Amino acid sequence: MGTETHVQLELRAYYIWEQQGRPEGLALEHWLEAQAEAAPETKPRRPKRRAKKVATTTEAKPAIKAAKRPARSRREQTAGPS
Repeated sequence: MGTETHVQLELRAYYIWEQQGRPEGLALEHWLEAQAEAAPETKPRRPKRRAKKVATTTEAKPAIKAAKRPARSRREQTAGPS
């Protein structure tokens, strides 16, 4: 637990203690309540993604051929919108 998190929990437990009228002997309960409130706020760490290996030669990757458009006739090229 980081120092900032510990201090935040400590402050929250203190505020809970004050809100409940400063009862004696409930410090652990206040601490656990503060932890329970903070739990949804903490996000689990995501594992780092590994970098993808890049092919070092052009032979390693298959060549991608561009799709060709069908040839247009002269009539289609010169004709305007109908």
